[in-house]
Amino acid sequence: MPTFMYLVFGVVILGALVAAIIRMVQRLRSDAAAPQQPRTPAEKQHDARTAVIWVVVLVVLIAVLLAAYALTRLPS
Repeated sequence: MPTFMYLVFGVVILGALVAAIIRMVQRLRSDAAAPQQPRTPAEKQHDARTAVIWVVVLVVLIAVLLAAYALTRLPS
């Protein structure tokens, strides 16, 4: 069972890295193509909401992984 948990952790970490790299490349391309303009208050608010959503997703993901780890370690 420990091998399964290592596999789950590895897949999650790899998936997060791939997603982060893809988003970073997309943002770099769009930033290079568009001229820089000051951010409007609505855009700043949207960015703040997006940041909160990503933090919540990260916390939930960590909680799920820790729960899965704890459940596999319970004595039979």
